[in-house]
Amino acid sequence: MLKQKFILHFSAGILGHLITALTGIVVARLAGPEIIGTVAYGVAYVSIFGFGLGLFGSSHMKLVSEGQNHGNCVKTFTVLQTLNIVLFVLVFTGWLLFQIFIARHPFQKEQLWVIIIFFIFFTLSQFLSMWQINFSATIEVAKNSIPQLLQNIAYNSTRIIVVLVGLGAVALTACNFVGLLVAMPVTLHYVRKLPRGKFDAILMRRYLSVSFVFLIIAICGTLITNLGRLFLEHYESVRDVGLFTAGSSIAGMLLLISTTTGTIFFPLFSKLASENNTEKINHQIELFERIILIFLAPAVFVIATFSTPLIVFLLGERYELSGIVLKILLISALIQVVTLPYGNLIAGKGLFKTLSVINVVQVIVFVLCLVFFLDPRFFDLGAVGLAWATAFANIFISGCFVAVVLKKEKIEAFRKNLKYYLSTILLSLILMLTTLSGFITGHLFINVIFVAFIVLIYYLILFLIKWLTRDDVNIILDFINPRKLISYIKSDL
Repeated sequence: MLKQKFILHFSAGILGHLITALTGIVVARLAGPEIIGTVAYGVAYVSIFGFGLGLFGSSHMKLVSEGQNHGNCVKTFTVLQTLNIVLFVLVFTGWLLFQIFIARHPFQKEQLWVIIIFFIFFTLSQFLSMWQINFSATIEVAKNSIPQLLQNIAYNSTRIIVVLVGLGAVALTACNFVGLLVAMPVTLHYVRKLPRGKFDAILMRRYLSVSFVFLIIAICGTLITNLGRLFLEHYESVRDVGLFTAGSSIAGMLLLISTTTGTIFFPLFSKLASENNTEKINHQIELFERIILIFLAPAVFVIATFSTPLIVFLLGERYELSGIVLKILLISALIQVVTLPYGNLIAGKGLFKTLSVINVVQVIVFVLCLVFFLDPRFFDLGAVGLAWATAFANIFISGCFVAVVLKKEKIEAFRKNLKYYLSTILLSLILMLTTLSGFITGHLFINVIFVAFIVLIYYLILFLIKWLTRDDVNIILDFINPRKLISYIKSDL
C-alpha cells in the first residue's frame, strides 16, 4: 500500500505541476518576464515572513505517528496553529506599514497591490494547509492529493483567462482565490471525519518542546526558497526574477518527488524509528535510491542536455537564459531527491538539533553564494547566478544528510547502491562531453536520436551486467498498477 500512497501523491502532484507548467508557458509567452517577475517578487516578499507557520506541522505529524491521542492532537494543533496564523498577520501587517509610511520603501504601485493580494490569499490558505497536515500525519494521501489537484486546475484555468483578456500581475495574483474556493469545501468535508478531542496542556508542552527546532528549520527553508529572488531583484531587476522563475518552475516538477517522499517517509520513519526497525528503514531507502538512479536520473540528464532548446521552444527567445537556469537546477534537484530519505530519517530519529545546525549552515552557504554570484563586484551572473547559489546550497545539505546518517546509523543502502551512483555519474559525464564537444547544435532531431541511442546503450549494459533486473521493472509496474491504486483511493476516502 505504501507504493500506492507514493504514486498517488506523486501522480496528483505531477499532474498538477504539468497543468501549472503548461499554463505557465502560455502565461509567460503572453505576459513576458517583467509581469512574471513582479508576481514572483510579491510572492517571495510575503512568503519570507511565513517561516513560523510551519512551526507545529512537523511536530503534529511526529506526535500522531508516534501514537499519541489523535483527537487531542488535532484539537491542540488547531488551537496552536490558529494563534500562529494570527501572529503572522500582525507581524507582516506591521512590517508592511513600516516599509510604506516610515521607511518610505519605493514600491511600484503594481508591486504593492501584488503583495497585498497575495498576503490575503496566503493567510487564508494557511487554514487549508492546517487541515491538510492532519491527513499527512496519518498518511491519508488521497484526502490531501484530490483537493490540491482541484485547486490547481481551478487556479490555472483562471490564469489562462486572465492573460488572454490582457490583464497583468495584479489579476494573475488574484487567481489564487479561485483555487482556494474550490479546495476549501472538499477539504472541509474530510475534516468533519477527524476524531474529536480536547485541548491538552501536556501535549501543548510537547508541541512546543519539539517545535523550537522545527522553527529554525522552517526559517532556513523559507530563506532558501525566497531570499534569492529578493537578492536578485535588488542586484538586477524583476525581469531577471522572471527568467529564473521560468527555469525553476520546470525544474520544480522534479522536486515533487522530494515533497512526496517527505510527506510519506517522515511519519513512516518516525514510526519505524520508535519501533527500532532498522531493517525496514534500510530497505525503503535502498529501494528508493535504486529506482531513482536507474529510471529517473537518465531522463533528467536528457532534459538537462536539451534544456536551452526546450525553453526556447516552449517560451520563446526572450527566455533563452532560462535554459541554463533549468540545466543547473535539474542536476541539483536530482541530487536533492535521491538523498532526501536520509534527511527524513534524521528527522524521524528525532535528531532535530543536528538537522537544525545543518539547515543554519546551509543558509550561510546560500547567502555567501548569493553575494558571490550576484554582486557586480564579483561574478554578476544574474538569474544564472541565483541558480548556481541554489544548486550549491542544495548539494551541500544533501551531502550533510548522507554523511550524518552513514556516521550515526547502521544504514547500508548508500554502500549497496554505490555502483548505481557511479554509473549515473558516468552517464552524466558522457552526455556533458557530448554537449561540450559541440555535437548538440543545429539539427535537433538528429541530436535527440543520438542521445536516445546513448541512453539505450546505457540500459543495455546495465541489463547485461545484471545491475538492471526484471524485478526492478516489476517494481515500476507495481507502482503504477491501476487496480491497486483505485483500491487504495477507495479505502483512503
